Formats: sequence, C-alpha cells, structure tokens
Amino acid sequence: MDQKSPLPPSHFEKLELIAAFTRSIMKPNEQAIQIGDNDSGRFFKVNPKFNKTEWVEDHLNHSHLTRAIDALFKNQVDPSKPDDIETQIVRSLADGKTILSFNTKPLSFHPAFSNDSSWDEGKQKLDELSPEQCNTYEIFAHEHNLKSHMEYVCFPDFGLYLMVSSKMFLSIRCGPAGQNGNGGHAHNDALSIDLQINEIDRISDPGSFLYTPQPETRNKYRSVKAHFAPYVDQMEPNLIDHNLFQMADRAQARCLYFGEKGFIGMHKGYGSPVYRLIQVEEEKLIIKDGIEGPGKLIPLDPLNPSNGLPFSSGYGVRL
Repeated sequence: MDQKSPLPPSHFEKLELIAAFTRSIMKPNEQAIQIGDNDSGRFFKVNPKFNKTEWVEDHLNHSHLTRAIDALFKNQVDPSKPDDIETQIVRSLADGKTILSFNTKPLSFHPAFSNDSSWDEGKQKLDELSPEQCNTYEIFAHEHNLKSHMEYVCFPDFGLYLMVSSKMFLSIRCGPAGQNGNGGHAHNDALSIDLQINEIDRISDPGSFLYTPQPETRNKYRSVKAHFAPYVDQMEPNLIDHNLFQMADRAQARCLYFGEKGFIGMHKGYGSPVYRLIQVEEEKLIIKDGIEGPGKLIPLDPLNPSNGLPFSSGYGVRL
C-alpha cells in the first residue's frame, strides 16, 4: 500500500479499473448483466449473497468484488453501507493502510462514435429501407423522466455500451466474440440489449445454464433467439452447431454512433448488413431494426425477449 509494497502502482490502478468496470455493469439491484457464458465460480466465497425470494445464491450480485477492492482506496468505500466481511478482511490484511485513488473512470463518449454526422448517416440509411425490411418497437416506461440524470459509459474494445439514468439501466452488446475471434464463451448476442426500468427487468439475457451435459440446451442459450437481437429465420449470425466452445466472429458487429442522440450499430452475420437504432425518450424506448439486402427480420416480442427460455443466474441454475 505504501513504499514497502512489492507491487507497482500499475497493479493497484488495474484493481481500481476492475472495480470501475464491475460497478458499471451492475444494475441498481447490484446484479451484473450477463454477456456470454456465466461460470458463476469462485474458489472460496466468504459472504455469498442470496435471492431471498427464491432462496438460491445470487450469483449475479458482484458487490462483494467492488467493496473488497474499494477497501484499499481512500474515500472509495460508501459510508452509507455497512462493511461486509470481505471489506473487513481486506482492511485487516492491509493493516488499515490505504492508497490514493487513481480516479480511473470508464469512457463516457468515444470521439469516433459521438459525432452528429454519424447519427444522421445511420438514421438516413434506416429511413431509406422499405417497411418490409424494418421492425420498430416501442417500450413504454410509464414514467415521464426516463432520461433524468442520464449517464453514458462505453467499453468499445469489449463491445459494451451503457445508458444509465435515475430510472433506467440500458446495456447494448456490440463488439467482438472474444478470444481473438474464437468465441469459446460467446453467445449470438450482437446488438442485443438488457433493460431495467425502476429496478424491474424488462429485457434480460437468459444466461448460460449448462455447458457439455446437454449440448442442445447449451446451443439454445447461445442462440440469437435467446436474445433480444435482430434475427433472420433459421439463421444464426455466428455458427454454433459445430463446436460447443467455438463461435467464429462472422458478425463483426460495430458501433456507428453512441451519444446523447442514442445508439446505432450494425453487423453482417446474415450476409446482408443488419442495423439497430435505439433512441431514448422521456416516456419510452424506441428500437428500429433494419436489414439492407436479402433476408427478412423476424418480429421480436418485448414481453418474451428470450423466447420462453427460463432465466439462469448461474451454472446449473434456472429460476
């Protein structure tokens, strides 16, 4: 923690970045969004959290990680929350010493994505498509201030874009499959969203459930049909039927715009380019999907975003 520490300052800066990323992907109820596989594994759990409704372990609650890391940094621990066991252990191991925060923060706007011309070009491209090539969804919030205190956070290398207000948590998946294109733990979630309004999940990634015991079930959870994402009937953006731990990144999803006007992204997993535009208004969320070329997008159901798959919060768990 001080000059006696054998670890360089960069080690602690990375720890603080880990905590910042984890905080960003946690909804107001402290549950992390799910992207790709969820092993839900820790070697040793000092203080596991439980879902008091179902009385099963809440694997998606990652607050233990942020509070343990925050215990190392001055002025990072929230005084309004009681210290949990992990925070106390870290403080004891550090003998009460702390270090100054590096003030590491996630990226708000990326200059390559937030210029108005990118929004205008992307919106015009969708407007020029025929009605048969597009699907539009309006998700009403039953609120009048959905954009109140809106914050924008993006992790472009990973492919995650977040719009978070006092009433809404919206995440958008738009990026690479990972593992240098192998995608061993990736799902077909290009342009999918996770939406929570007033701490109530409206659209959620269903998770992973199982790996090798049931290959067919694993592929159902990896399928684009399990995600609220544009899809063409009988097609997957990335192939999933040849290997349970491989998903070559055919989609090549990329962000075209992310900023105060909303989000526009595209991928080419179906051969023809597919676009998704998202716009947040005070009372509703507007999503417009379009395909440029052959293929017909299947209409999605916001009330059944995962096509009936039971929600899985951890390996082998279905609620």
